[in-house]
Amino acid sequence: MSPRILLAALLFLSAGCASRQAPPAPPEKPTAAAQPATPSAPVSQAPTPPPMPAAPPVPPAPPAPPSQPVSDEEGTIAQGEACLSCHSIELIEYTRIGEAGWKAELIKMRNWGALVEEAKIGPLAGWFAQHYPPDQAPPAPKVISAVDAAAAVAPERGARVIHGDKNAGAAEYAKDCASCHGAGAEGTGGGPVLIDAPVLYQPSRFATLIAKGQGRMPAFSVLSRSDIDNLLTHLRSLR
Repeated sequence: MSPRILLAALLFLSAGCASRQAPPAPPEKPTAAAQPATPSAPVSQAPTPPPMPAAPPVPPAPPAPPSQPVSDEEGTIAQGEACLSCHSIELIEYTRIGEAGWKAELIKMRNWGALVEEAKIGPLAGWFAQHYPPDQAPPAPKVISAVDAAAAVAPERGARVIHGDKNAGAAEYAKDCASCHGAGAEGTGGGPVLIDAPVLYQPSRFATLIAKGQGRMPAFSVLSRSDIDNLLTHLRSLR
């Protein structure tokens, strides 16, 4: 094929391809401008209520009136029964703590087993405060030597040997002593603790206490020497 014929054929093919191309896309339509948003109507708020007036302060309760002290006779009996069975009168006379202090002391002793009625604590505290006023100087304390102080709690010299029946003593103790000194002599009934008490090693003094009593402890003069030895043997066995 001659070159001219070949060139003419190529030109013909090129024109046909150009005629089959897709027409150009139409121009885009202009979009409408965004409309401004319509402002919403303001929401009405409820008016703020006025503050509530403050409650008036509660006035303090008036102080309780002081307790009316018990009579002198009743106070003296209570002192002897509830206090002197364990404490000396000198200790009580030297104590000048006012009515509030005596009330706290009586509550403490009642919690420890002292036989004081709860309703009597206030009247008894008033009695003690009157008899031992805090604005009055206590009596001069008694002075003893160190030797005498040691002798008061030392075992009795030359004391006879005690040969008692421990079981018989336990029965006697349960009948006459446990209600005040506690089942195990630990002082839970209002009487003093007897476990390892110095008086257990002072047989003469122990026998005198049993026969004559002391404070609220009654006398047990009906007990024989053998009964007392049995009690001592039982009490010395307790630990």
